[in-house]
Amino acid sequence: MRSQLKRRRSLTPWLIVVFVLVLFCIFGLRGPSTSSDRVNVVVATSPMSVWSWNTTDNTFIVLTIPSDDVIDALYGYGNYSLDALWRLGFIDQKEGVLLSDSLSDTLGIPISWYIGAKAQTLAGVSDALGYGKTLFSLSNIFPFMGRRYQSNMPISLFIAFSRVLTAARPDTIHEIDVGNLDVVNAELLPDGTTRKVLSPDFLDHALGGIFESDVIRAEGLTVALYNTTSVPALGNRASRLLSNAGILVVTVGNDQHLINQCELTGGAKPLSSKTALYITSLFHCRKIVSQDGARADLMIRLGTDFAKRFEAATK
Repeated sequence: MRSQLKRRRSLTPWLIVVFVLVLFCIFGLRGPSTSSDRVNVVVATSPMSVWSWNTTDNTFIVLTIPSDDVIDALYGYGNYSLDALWRLGFIDQKEGVLLSDSLSDTLGIPISWYIGAKAQTLAGVSDALGYGKTLFSLSNIFPFMGRRYQSNMPISLFIAFSRVLTAARPDTIHEIDVGNLDVVNAELLPDGTTRKVLSPDFLDHALGGIFESDVIRAEGLTVALYNTTSVPALGNRASRLLSNAGILVVTVGNDQHLINQCELTGGAKPLSSKTALYITSLFHCRKIVSQDGARADLMIRLGTDFAKRFEAATK
């Protein structure tokens, strides 16, 4: 009986290794299924970092941002620092989505994923790049699977991300310290202290289109964008998400015919493009084949489903 128990215990590590190899073969070699050339993940530490993986050439851009920088949070929360948004998200049961969505709007890039320690207090790191390499490593698969982290990343994406980062050469990782850029407005508070508020306009100017997709830019399709809701500046905020990906937005306007779900209209060929795939995944649009009155290759009409994240802020 004891010998059988010992044999079972001796087999356990091998079974675990086999299990990891199976996961690696299924997910790590195949890579992520994504409508964009980029996978963007916010890593909740102090300073905070956004890791952007270009799945076309397996290069990385890493933005490090002071965690006490303030941004305009979505869902009506007002202005909060990044570290406060991480804590607030879990207090209000929005988890890290409050941080990732709000930072996505500030940077003008889609950030679908987040990861951070279980504790609501951010871990202080002296080397964000080194921390990220340790975090996204194949040796960290078991801690990730054991839910040591707060994250919405699927295991398939974590393995694929870690595999590519582990093999990445130093010259394929471009680190940008946002704290060293002139991208904040200093606001004086009633108590006499100041806070640093990240400016989307300053960020666009300083970063200069580094997140553009080569494939989307090469397609060269033009886009007309219309806001059908009563939420002001919705079209401009959506336009940044398109322009920073390399899409040429030729018109931003309003449409009085209110809709719920986003509509993407265009010819059959433009609707089958990588540009259209990116747009539909971003705004959850339904496609409508039409050439009538086309002012651009593709026309987007934003509805109330996309506007919900901004509505509360206007009340």
